[in-house]
Amino acid sequence: MAAEVKMPVRLQMGDLPPYEVGTLTFDLSDGPDSFTTNLAAALRVAANEIERPTGNDEGEVPDAAAHG
Repeated sequence: MAAEVKMPVRLQMGDLPPYEVGTLTFDLSDGPDSFTTNLAAALRVAANEIERPTGNDEGEVPDAAAHG
């Protein structure tokens, strides 16, 4: 049985393509407290990305209005 499972965290609004904001890692060997800590950290990263987008590879923040 695997001791670690990684899952991508993606945000999607409307018809826009999903935007990957990070990875949620389940380290099951450390017990439930580690799982809770990793989940809280992933949710903080997602919330920060929504509030203060870091932009894409070109340094631009996608404009939702431009996509209809």
